[in-house]
Amino acid sequence: MTGTASFGANAALAGRRKSRRATIDLPGSVEMVSGFARVRVLSLSANGASLAFGEEPPKMGAELVLTFERFECFGRVVWRRGDRAGIAFYDPLSEDEVIEARHASDTLHEREARRLQSIARAWVQGGPAAPPGSA
Repeated sequence: MTGTASFGANAALAGRRKSRRATIDLPGSVEMVSGFARVRVLSLSANGASLAFGEEPPKMGAELVLTFERFECFGRVVWRRGDRAGIAFYDPLSEDEVIEARHASDTLHEREARRLQSIARAWVQGGPAAPPGSA
């Protein structure tokens, strides 16, 4: 796993990140009081995530539920820049969960290709298409 954050004494000096951050790229969604939005999860740590929105991100302090892969994380917006926002989680993820998400990001294209092959195979054979997410 590649982290971009400072560790040990340097992290304390930086005063920002408390845990390693993994660069990932996974589709997700956020649910807020104001509505629902599709996002890309760009980086992830035990304590939060960086998200890209297709539109203006929620306001600072907005509470939301981030859903991606098998994860559902409750948090709030702690920074915004353009179409991006940083989310701080109320309940941290474990290091193993961050590693799992990184692995999911690394294998996303392979999993999607297998799913599409399964759908195409079912269509050619005249059978029902595999349900989304299977394969």
